[in-house]
Amino acid sequence: MFVLIKSSEAVNGCPRVLKGTPAMTFYDSSATNGYIPGKDLHVDSVLSEWEPRFCDFIDVRLLVTTFNVNGKSPPPSPGALQPWFARNGNKPDFVVVGLQEMDLAIGTYVKDNNIKQFEWLSAISSCLRGYSEVHSIKLVGIFLVVYQRIDGAIPCGEIMSNHVPTGFLKFGNKGGVSIRMKINDTSICFINSHLAAGNELERRNQDYREISQLTFADNSSIYEHDLIIWLGDLNYRLATPPSIPNELIRLKCSTGDFKCLLDYDQLLQQQIYRNAFHDFQEPKINFKPTYKYDTGTNNWDSSEKRRAPAWCDRILWRVISEGTNVVASDYESIECITLSDHKPVRSLLHVTTKKIDVEKRRRLVDEANREADRRINSLRPKIRLSHTQLDFGDVWYMEPKVKTLTVENVGAGPVHFKFVARPGNDDISPDWLSVTPPSGTVMKGCAVHLSLQVLIDQRIAWEIGKPGHDGRLSDILVVRLRDGGDSFVEVFANYKKSCFGASFLAFMNTPAPEDKKEELLIDLGEPSGLESVSTTSTKVPLPLWKIVECLRANGLENIQMNDPPPDSGFVAIRNALDRGSPEQLLLMTGSGEVDLITVYTALLRLIDSFSDPIIPRDAANYCLRQVESPSYCSACVQRFPEENRIVFDYLIDFLVDLLPSHRSSQGDILQHFADLFFKADSASSANRRERRGFVEQCLRTRSGIRPTPSTSSFLMSF
Repeated sequence: MFVLIKSSEAVNGCPRVLKGTPAMTFYDSSATNGYIPGKDLHVDSVLSEWEPRFCDFIDVRLLVTTFNVNGKSPPPSPGALQPWFARNGNKPDFVVVGLQEMDLAIGTYVKDNNIKQFEWLSAISSCLRGYSEVHSIKLVGIFLVVYQRIDGAIPCGEIMSNHVPTGFLKFGNKGGVSIRMKINDTSICFINSHLAAGNELERRNQDYREISQLTFADNSSIYEHDLIIWLGDLNYRLATPPSIPNELIRLKCSTGDFKCLLDYDQLLQQQIYRNAFHDFQEPKINFKPTYKYDTGTNNWDSSEKRRAPAWCDRILWRVISEGTNVVASDYESIECITLSDHKPVRSLLHVTTKKIDVEKRRRLVDEANREADRRINSLRPKIRLSHTQLDFGDVWYMEPKVKTLTVENVGAGPVHFKFVARPGNDDISPDWLSVTPPSGTVMKGCAVHLSLQVLIDQRIAWEIGKPGHDGRLSDILVVRLRDGGDSFVEVFANYKKSCFGASFLAFMNTPAPEDKKEELLIDLGEPSGLESVSTTSTKVPLPLWKIVECLRANGLENIQMNDPPPDSGFVAIRNALDRGSPEQLLLMTGSGEVDLITVYTALLRLIDSFSDPIIPRDAANYCLRQVESPSYCSACVQRFPEENRIVFDYLIDFLVDLLPSHRSSQGDILQHFADLFFKADSASSANRRERRGFVEQCLRTRSGIRPTPSTSSFLMSF
């Protein structure tokens, strides 16, 4: 939250953050002058035009840099990273550093680990002698830190930060972190993000939209600043046609003839299509792609996958306030840094900030009010919407669908719009619908393009899955103009229900016609097309059985647990579970359409999405008190309702067979499943040890029922 700053607490022009002090907004310091920015758009517009009469404009140099470090620790040599920050000419006033993949370990998604953060912070600080840290924020492996020159006199303050996790189970392996502050009297929002990888173009766009929804503790959005600077591993690749194969791409990049490849850059294309970053600017790219290299070299990826080069690492900005100006210089990659499969990218941004002379502005406020009144009498705000109805049609679980809404200013002056909640509602839209951006200012004769996204996540699916809901969704959005009227947009969608986000109890308890029973349940005591190694003699939900037995059939030891959990392939797996036969998953894995880590990830997603906990809520606390005794834990399980016990035993059998093949990841796997069984927040540390202990005791007991040489020796280690 924003905090009040005592002038005596300022150090090097940058105030210390005082804990426990009252909150304030950007504009509290102006309230005593009779003028509050943001309260009256027309007065704001007049004073914006008159800024030269009461503002001094100061050029501030920001060195902005981004680096995907691929889970590596910084090099031991203190000078190894110096070329990354070394520059000729005047020193920048601020240095903004964004890291991605600071820690790749799966366990990092389960428990917070600050070791890598301290290592990198120390290494960066050693390269920035003469600078002090202003603020930093971390989300798993995504890290953002701002430094300021110690001998600088530029004030910064009103600092605030937040983060948005995206990606696998929202563990934060993908997402964004943000720091906002005022430099002089210009508000700047910095965002460092790591978007979805590989071929997941739409998932990248979705990540952008989700991160764009980030708000701060005072409920202000990223768009309520003079300037947004967005950096990170955005992961956009080259969408080259078959006539430009990988080898030709590599040749062009190696010989410096890469400019023509930018025509196929996905980020530039998505900006043109207005799917993502369409109002952001970027310096001209004059450097080779920054991904993917063999670690320790400047050679393109020689691994089995032989990834094509791409400009994944980018720095962009968006000017919100007309009075703010940005000029970029030295947009470049640092090729001599070879510790990662990415290269660092940096740019020096010259930002024109304003320094308000409060007394001069105070003397102009009355005149500005009169001028604003004169304009209001002749200039009523007026907009035209491209649609008053938007029908998204059929939508599916965790598959975003996006449509564009254009707001055109057809009035005679500037217009400020904002989506507002309908009477009786707390939010501007239901949870299944998001608007990016939710507010903005449109100048006369201009238009802004908004992205409306429908996304059904597990909590929304739980609501839709309740009895009596037919899956049809609708809402009315209210677009309010400052000093004007309201406009309305009706939104419709139809959710196609899935095994994801459903109740596993419903699969087991819903009667089905005799010829359709196999669509809900599978009898593990009967022969099947896939060999089942479980001794459970009753039935489990078919979607769960399909995915577990697919993993078994492909060999549990072949799951690459150390690969970053991907999103790619999820839709195909979801469709196979919802509509396909048990053999369809085998065909997909056999053909290489999806790999086993994707199937394994889908299993975790399926369990996490169940609306009912596998360990009943009314039994959870009792179970956690019995973790010292295998027999007591076993007795707890026997008290579960039959459906819960069947599914729990089935998954424990799966773990008994899975764990011996993945000794280096056993602790992480156990914690994942323990959190899922109890349906506990993976980010919560409460009872984490007890949850895992209960599962360990059940594994001991279950392995005694189904002994094998590998599992027996493995469980002795608990």
